[in-house]
Amino acid sequence: MKFLISHAAWIPERRESLKRLAKQLGEDPMISESRGPEHSSIWARRAWEWGAQQDEHICYLNDDVLVHPQLRKIVEAMIEAVPNEPLSLHTNHVSAPAQAMLGHHWMRSYWYTGPAVVLSPERVRSLLAFVYAKPWSFLSRNNEDNTAIHWAWSEQRPFWLAIPAPVIHDTALRSTLGFDDHLGRVPSVPWNNVQWGRSDFTVADWWRVSAPPPAIENPWAPAQLLEYVRRVHGEGRQLCVMCQQREGVVGNASARLCRTCAMSLWQMAVKAEQEAKT
Repeated sequence: MKFLISHAAWIPERRESLKRLAKQLGEDPMISESRGPEHSSIWARRAWEWGAQQDEHICYLNDDVLVHPQLRKIVEAMIEAVPNEPLSLHTNHVSAPAQAMLGHHWMRSYWYTGPAVVLSPERVRSLLAFVYAKPWSFLSRNNEDNTAIHWAWSEQRPFWLAIPAPVIHDTALRSTLGFDDHLGRVPSVPWNNVQWGRSDFTVADWWRVSAPPPAIENPWAPAQLLEYVRRVHGEGRQLCVMCQQREGVVGNASARLCRTCAMSLWQMAVKAEQEAKT
């Protein structure tokens, strides 16, 4: 297993957090560096392409996370227990605390958690094939987590969300996307809660299951939406470049609007024209 850290080198405080993270990992990880602001569809693809060239699982980390002191051993135990499933290590699903109370160490959901993910070579290559087939109008309007969620739906293979999450977002560092106050910046069941004091996450038996874990819907990417997007793309049609939730029917070959967004723009234009005359 190898680590890759996506690093926002253009933010001074991220350079320090990168040093801290490498020290926490206790090794020299692969660094995928962004020297200036980049859309996530660009830096994530670069990271995925590197992973696709490897013959080992890749643990993808962002440079603004705090990790369990034994993260390598934990991830290796996870891989042994669940060899070829896509894993999310920063579980922030609202249902995770309830699943933890029921004794589950995993839950499945179409939810790629950007700060920390594990992908096998087979899975990352499949993800890249999905990305290469998508139009820029889609990729440029979706962050990497949304793109990966749509990929997982196309495979009908949800992510396995770890309970507890062995990776925590460092919320003292500002978000590059303006998500500083977003509730999802922190895991809903972090590894450093007192309830896990005697738990050994480094053994495969902790993560091994005898039956598939509970499947819980992603509240902001429900199955109905995911299937609609899959069908629109599968039939060679485009999504609205604004909302990305309805089919685009107005515009040109590279950018189309749905009826709702087109009407909203028209109404705003009429209002602006009226205000300009008064």
